[in-house]
Amino acid sequence: MKYASLLVPGFSSAGQPVRARIESATRTGIPEFRISGIPPARARDMAERIQCAFQMSGLRPGHKNIVVHIEGNLDAYFLEELDLPVAACVLGALGYELHGTEEGSSYLGKLLLSGHIRPLPDLIRYLVAARMLGIESLLANGSEMDTRSLSAYYRLASPGKNGHGENSADPGRSMARGRIVLCLRDLLRFSTAPPPIQPEYSDFLKAKSHGRTDGEKAPDLVVDAVPERDAHSHGQILHSFLSLNSDGDSASLPYSRFVLRAAVAAAGARHSLLCLGPPGCGKTTLAGLIYALLPPMDESELKRIFLSSFYEIEGPGRIARPFRRPHHSATRVALVGGGTPVRAGEVTLANDGLLLLDELGEFRRDVLQALREPMDSGEVHISRGHHREALPARFWLVGTANGCPCGQLGSSRRCQCTAQMVRQYRVRMLGALQDRMSIELIMESENERCDLNSVETWYNSLIGIQEDRWRQEARKAEEGRNTHHTGRFNAELPVGRCQFAGLEAEKRFQMETEGWTNRKRNGIRRLARSMADMSGAAEIQMEHMLEALRYAGLTESIVTSPENGKAPWQSD
Repeated sequence: MKYASLLVPGFSSAGQPVRARIESATRTGIPEFRISGIPPARARDMAERIQCAFQMSGLRPGHKNIVVHIEGNLDAYFLEELDLPVAACVLGALGYELHGTEEGSSYLGKLLLSGHIRPLPDLIRYLVAARMLGIESLLANGSEMDTRSLSAYYRLASPGKNGHGENSADPGRSMARGRIVLCLRDLLRFSTAPPPIQPEYSDFLKAKSHGRTDGEKAPDLVVDAVPERDAHSHGQILHSFLSLNSDGDSASLPYSRFVLRAAVAAAGARHSLLCLGPPGCGKTTLAGLIYALLPPMDESELKRIFLSSFYEIEGPGRIARPFRRPHHSATRVALVGGGTPVRAGEVTLANDGLLLLDELGEFRRDVLQALREPMDSGEVHISRGHHREALPARFWLVGTANGCPCGQLGSSRRCQCTAQMVRQYRVRMLGALQDRMSIELIMESENERCDLNSVETWYNSLIGIQEDRWRQEARKAEEGRNTHHTGRFNAELPVGRCQFAGLEAEKRFQMETEGWTNRKRNGIRRLARSMADMSGAAEIQMEHMLEALRYAGLTESIVTSPENGKAPWQSD
């Protein structure tokens, strides 16, 4: 009996990287090919594909009884990609010498009946996962899109700065080395086993079958020359946004200064934003502006985004963050994850990106309340009997909704709602979620505009100060002087780092927020820190605290105007 084993990278049903182990044993006996460890129907299909690929490639196992066992908590949709590693493991047990048998190497890909290997979808995702699992080299078939993805990754990760402000090392430390194999015969080295029998190919297959001779090493997956990474400029992104969403004035944005400072704070410091207003006032367009303003990614974020496979390549060398926009009919499982087997929800698919909940008032209440734990911890914990998953859920949250049930509150049209109806609408829509919304923005139909240069100045100041603070804390953590390393953005700062300058500002804050929850108060402190950073101030002054208070608790005063004749400005 001969035995061979192999470790391969894969993904669980929840999208998390997991390691699978493949074992193969051959013995003399009745010819049979049995695969265990996966559902019987999939095992039969895999065995048929591998046997056909062997025969078409001239590889004859002879009169052998072959047993294969696959162990690992793998997604059912991923099992087809195990054809190549199972075939390689069987060939190793049969005595063939293969490329990729050295320690730290593995295989991945689905075999076609002709013996060719199908290009692996999202190859770069598997390269990152392989490196995380300790695999340094992965033999698979790639596509042109994979080359573009690698080019973009190397452009963003290699010449720039990492999260600690240091020069990044070789991006290969973040992903495994990809080696291209086009067909099963490309795996073969010189073999001490009997030479394979040449298959009877048709003329078409002869012309396209094997591009390399036996023994020729599988080449690495290479990318084009990578240019130096330019400084991340959001000015160009803003102008692109304006060309699609403005009336031709590229020097200003169609929002007031009050609205745009809230948008910059939400995008640059990861503050959650709730935007209320009548239809057509620009709520959804503002969410698109916030997405265009999301900060540049560091190397760790790039890895997580590639693992999710929900990224887009926008031109040479630019990888966009995820932008998820679930419909208001989405269920709780669709939003936060769950099911059997466990699947990632929208909050996980939006990890390190933007989650836009448009028409927030139309979502079911239980769906919205399920966001409370992910917004606090940045994770979703799902338990299903013996199976448990902890899924990442660190995202930018933007919610938009009408200001009242009829939707006309804040517009020039007459609102048909009473103050009690508006209050019930708000409570049903938000509930306990309101404490977790750092910015509550009331938009009206207006004709104000704000200079684009001001927006860029606020944004660059906010991002620059946060990055400096992040680098200093990371350096202290590496030196052992700071055991409580905080997050990258102001929304993740400890409250102790967001104290006001002067006793007068603190007293005013306590008076203005009397009766509010500690969570809401802490959110206002962090928002005031962002306002100070946008102004270039080292300390949080009274003006920054008052500005943050303007964005907090605004929905407490949502009532219909006296012009509508339905209710006074004061609440009941």
